[in-house]
Amino acid sequence: PDLVPPSSTLAQAELARGRPREAERAFRQALELSQQVFPREHPWVLRAKNNLAVALGRLGRLDEAVSLSDEAIAARRAAGPHP
Repeated sequence: PDLVPPSSTLAQAELARGRPREAERAFRQALELSQQVFPREHPWVLRAKNNLAVALGRLGRLDEAVSLSDEAIAARRAAGPHP
């Protein structure tokens, strides 16, 4: 769990620096780590999916971005209220 926020922070920094390809790689790593540690409906997993979708959108890969974002939204709705 301790590795998830730093990898996501690195990805956010890459995106802010205008480096969406590097951000995509880091967001994918954050998503993989999140999925290894948390259930699929956990907020960190859903946030990682959404962040990756943003990077994909910046790369012009809109179909992938929308699909991933839709997955995150559907999982969040299915999970119900978060405690």
